[in-house]
Amino acid sequence: MYEPMDRHNDGLMNAFKWHIPPSPDVLGHEKVIATLERAVKKHPRTTFIACHFANCCYNLSLLGRMFKAYPNLFADIGARSGETAPIPRYMAAFFLQYQDRLLYGTDMGYNAEM
Repeated sequence: MYEPMDRHNDGLMNAFKWHIPPSPDVLGHEKVIATLERAVKKHPRTTFIACHFANCCYNLSLLGRMFKAYPNLFADIGARSGETAPIPRYMAAFFLQYQDRLLYGTDMGYNAEM
C-alpha cells in the first residue's frame, strides 16, 4: 500500500483499495516502523499492539526482529489473511515461534459476512 501501483507490486489488488499516496505530510512505511520502534523502546513498561502485523507482511522478519528486541510488543493478525495465506509454511512457523505475541483483532465490523 506504500509502494507504487505497478506490475512490480505484489499487493496491487489490496493497494488499489488501500493505497497510501506519497506525500510530504504522510510518513512512509519505513518511517512508521521507525516511529513505532522508538516508542516501544522508550516505553518498556507499556504494552504496544502493532495492528495488522505492523503492515510488515512483505517481510515479517522485520516484525520478528522487533519481537526479539522488545518484550512489550505484540501484533494483531487481523485483515492480513490475503497477504499471508499464499505462504502457509512460513506463516505456520511464524505463528508457532511468536504464538505468545500474536493476537486476533479485526476492524472489519460485526456483520454476518465477517
